[in-house]
Amino acid sequence: MCTMDEHKGHDTGSAAAERMKKQNHQKFNQIIQERAEEIQELRQAVDYLKHSPQAAVEDSERIFSELREGALR
Repeated sequence: MCTMDEHKGHDTGSAAAERMKKQNHQKFNQIIQERAEEIQELRQAVDYLKHSPQAAVEDSERIFSELREGALR
């Protein structure tokens, strides 16, 4: 019907094909979003691992200092 009236110059396709394209597009967007979230989680894990050794050293130094101060009293 559209091809005969006001849209006769437009490219047309079947509704099923267009629906399939839209579903695929939505699926790809969902996959992209999931991957972006996974990347963010990995970045957070890397940041934690980078700072974890330094935090352990600082905690050990603090505990050692507290123990030493307690022994000197």
